[in-house]
Amino acid sequence: MSRLIWSPAALSDVQRLLRFLVTKNADAARRAVKAIHESVKIIAQHPETGRPVA
Repeated sequence: MSRLIWSPAALSDVQRLLRFLVTKNADAARRAVKAIHESVKIIAQHPETGRPVA
């Protein structure tokens, strides 16, 4: 399996999203972060998935 490395900016974005959502709905915040992490796992397992980013 390929290794996925999170950029500091990506980690910061996820943390910012969590901080924003948790004040509105803590359960939704947890589900959103979980969905992001699950999606990233798919990319790590199938690195050719999706389109190239330029």
